[in-house]
Amino acid sequence: MIKEGYPGRPAWSSCTPAAVKYEALRPEPSETAFTLKQLLPYFDPAVRQSIDDEAAGNIAVWVADSAVLAFTLYEFRDLLYLDFYVFNGETVEIDASMVSLVDFSKTQLRRLEPHEAGNIFLAETHGVPPDQPKYRYYVSTYTYGNYSHSQVTQQEDPYYALGYSIGSAITRKKNARLTEMASVVYATGLVPGTVVEADTGLRASVCWLNNSLKAYPLRLRVPDIDVEVLFARIR
Repeated sequence: MIKEGYPGRPAWSSCTPAAVKYEALRPEPSETAFTLKQLLPYFDPAVRQSIDDEAAGNIAVWVADSAVLAFTLYEFRDLLYLDFYVFNGETVEIDASMVSLVDFSKTQLRRLEPHEAGNIFLAETHGVPPDQPKYRYYVSTYTYGNYSHSQVTQQEDPYYALGYSIGSAITRKKNARLTEMASVVYATGLVPGTVVEADTGLRASVCWLNNSLKAYPLRLRVPDIDVEVLFARIR
């Protein structure tokens, strides 16, 4: 199922650039990780009702004695975006290099630095061309006996003005979506030396360059905590 926009925010379809349309990949439960949907029966009823059942099936969860890791993998046209939340009972340093993504043919995908991922979206923005109004000219002729007078009236073409207003608004809207997505991947991108303090949580992301030749399912690995999860396309 293709959804438009970006994680956590709906999109106005006519103004959604192809670069920010995404598909949430479905994790396959394993011995080391569950899906949030599997854990819903154990939640408090009030909490359970606030969680979308379909979305819960796209969230993988790993639980240890003093740590919880929840993550979702989204596929965009040009990159794969891992959105994750970690809560740890002890202070720990984490790094994007701790996570790898491999396709079914065991080909490792190239991880992107946060600024590289952001630039992929910014490269899709377009400038709004200057407004250059077009005019229609109306000629009126008046005759009084032997005297004739012509008058030219200039009027801006209303159809051009309307078309320019719509076109420039759509371009600005698309640029805003691309810029906001670039800000998201840059601001949340995991960088070396990131520390999760004891009894606190952190939401961050890791991106990989999307390879059109990749084979599904994709295998997400976090060797340091012995986590390995397969992600498949829903459709």
